[in-house]
This record gives sequence, structure tokens and C-alpha cells, in this order.
Amino acid sequence: MIFFNEDITEYFRITELAERKKLYKLISSRAADKESATSAKYTETDLAALTVIKKLYEQRYVDPKHPEAEVDVFLWYIMALLQHFQNGGLFKNRRKKEILKLLSLMGIEDGMTTDEPEGCAAYMECRNAVRKYFECCSDSKYGGKLLGLIPSTEDDRSARMRLDAYSFSYGLAEKFGIEREMQLFLRAVDDEYMDFTHTVMSLKA
Repeated sequence: MIFFNEDITEYFRITELAERKKLYKLISSRAADKESATSAKYTETDLAALTVIKKLYEQRYVDPKHPEAEVDVFLWYIMALLQHFQNGGLFKNRRKKEILKLLSLMGIEDGMTTDEPEGCAAYMECRNAVRKYFECCSDSKYGGKLLGLIPSTEDDRSARMRLDAYSFSYGLAEKFGIEREMQLFLRAVDDEYMDFTHTVMSLKA
């Protein structure tokens, strides 16, 4: 596991778009100038990770057709992964390709590890997106009954969140036989779930 400069570490920690955008611009401006990068103590590892951060920032938050719009495409990708698990086994090969494409768009490629800056940056960004998804699960309509007409309890939401997290990670990987290709993503989801819920119980348990 690689440890990044405090600016980059903070960027991966926060989930609010406005805060991330502000910090992203600061990091980018510092990295663009050699003197500023040195002053901010950016290492070669940090600069290598910034290439991935820039790519994933644009992929996640920038809508080319509506550049001023605030979007988080990675949340849509996570929900799409969940739908692939929930749908039946029809067109399995085609859907497997679609799943791997979604993961690629989130920066996950087969063979990546957190021992390299690019893989570690992709892992951290996926954790950030999963954390944002979990934060969205706090609404009382999430996990509610009768199409949300009956509000959910905290226990309902916790159980539903665990089920969803398992479904779009380990459940999906097992269903389509892509455990190897999803390895880094599985680790990101599991690590973030345990951190977010303050538990040592893995989603696999």
C-alpha cells in the first residue's frame, strides 16, 4: 500500500464535490509548477498518481455535453453493477463485458495492485465513490417498504446497505466468474464497508 502526500490523502478522504473540486484545482496547480510541487513535498509517486487522479476526476465529474452540471457518474456505475447482479443470467457474456467496461471507466484494470501509484490511486478513488454511495444510504426511503412509503429503520438501512455492497462486489464477481479481474475493486468495497460501518466483519463473512 502506498501513502500519498497529505493533499492527495485529503482529496481521497472527502466526498463532497465542491470540496473535492477546490482541492483538485489546488493539487493540479501545485503539480504543474516544479517549484510549487517541491514546496508542497510532492514525490514522484504523488505525481504518477496525479495522472490517474486527473483522468478519474474528468471521468467521474465532467459531463462533456453539460460541463457546468454537477454529476457523479461513478454512483451511476455502482448502481449499474448492482443491476447486473440483480438481473437474471441472460446474455451473460455480453453483460460480463459491460461489467468489465464499467470497472475500467472507474480506473480498475486486471493486474493492478496498491503497491503501484496508479493502482493505489484507482483503489482510493473507488473507495471514495463507494463511501459516497454509503452516505446516500442514510435516507429513510432507502430500504423502505411499499416503494418507500413506509420509512426504513436504521437496522433496515444497515442490512440493505450490506446486501447491496455484497451484491455489487463479491456477489457480482462470483456470478460472472470475474473474481480476478475485480480483485482491486473487491478490496476497495470491502475495506470501505468495514471502515464506514466501524466493523471488522468482511462482506465475505
